[in-house]
Amino acid sequence: MNAVELAEALTSIHDLTPDGVANLLRLSRASVAWTLRYPQLNAPYRGFVRAVDQEALPAIQFAAAELAGELRKLGAIPLARCPENAVFGTCGRVLRLTGPCSAADEHVPAS
Repeated sequence: MNAVELAEALTSIHDLTPDGVANLLRLSRASVAWTLRYPQLNAPYRGFVRAVDQEALPAIQFAAAELAGELRKLGAIPLARCPENAVFGTCGRVLRLTGPCSAADEHVPAS
């Protein structure tokens, strides 16, 4: 899911039914990965999480819209993930903007 697609999903929150709550959890997990690469998303993400914890739909929708607005600024880019080999396949960790992969010590040489 790219940044714009995640933004669209965030702005389509309409209810707090069990399915809606499960969707909120998925969106939260997807969003936190973006904060690892783009620190400017930390504050709107924290606002979204606080709103979800309060379980108040209007607050959730407002916070989701703020986070979505910041994601849209990134454009339709995919989240960069580490392509290196790891013990059980491709590493896949989110790459930060600078520095090595956070799991570089777990990478294995290609066979």
